[in-house]
Amino acid sequence: EGGPAVPLSLRVQGALGGKNEALIEDLLTSSQAHELEARVAAEFGAAQDIGMRLFFMGREMKEANESLGAVGVRTGATVNAMFVPGRPRLRPLAASSGDAGCATAAEVPVPPAPTSPACGSTATPATVQVSPEEAWRAMAELEAQLANAHDFTVEEQVRQAACMLRSMLETVVHETNPALLQFAQLANPDLAKIWNYENTRQHLVGLLKGPAAGAA
Repeated sequence: EGGPAVPLSLRVQGALGGKNEALIEDLLTSSQAHELEARVAAEFGAAQDIGMRLFFMGREMKEANESLGAVGVRTGATVNAMFVPGRPRLRPLAASSGDAGCATAAEVPVPPAPTSPACGSTATPATVQVSPEEAWRAMAELEAQLANAHDFTVEEQVRQAACMLRSMLETVVHETNPALLQFAQLANPDLAKIWNYENTRQHLVGLLKGPAAGAA
């Protein structure tokens, strides 16, 4: 970690406003997680009321001041971004702060800001008419995606995306947050089909409470 800073060229995968991928080339291994978050927000055009969670190799980058090199990010790596309602979470520590309460936190959590429904919509999850066949087909496709997290025959970025997808769904299922559920349904339209049919919804909840498929 003490070596010279190395330029990075990173691929970021996410889903926001119709954009699914961005290439970021102006960071170094010494750059910090909050700097990457700012660059990702700019590349994807994230508004002030959109936060994000960053994942690398299936692990969330929670420490705002941790360097990218310290978490193993190398040039050519893929980072996954999960956009969520609320302001950006990561904040750098104030270098000259003398407040005892501020000097110890490497990450300053920001509670989600109240979401403003866009274009007359509400903050409740989308309700769609779905047949049992459509719901179960969507469920099968989602399970196949999640299974990639532990399938070492697929590309690394596919496994990373599957890990990120599972993490997002676990957050949606375990936190009763209608705005987050609505956002997740926009990012993954199949989730709306699954969620609006009781049997597939319960199946998904049970699936996410158990160990990941293929995990040792």
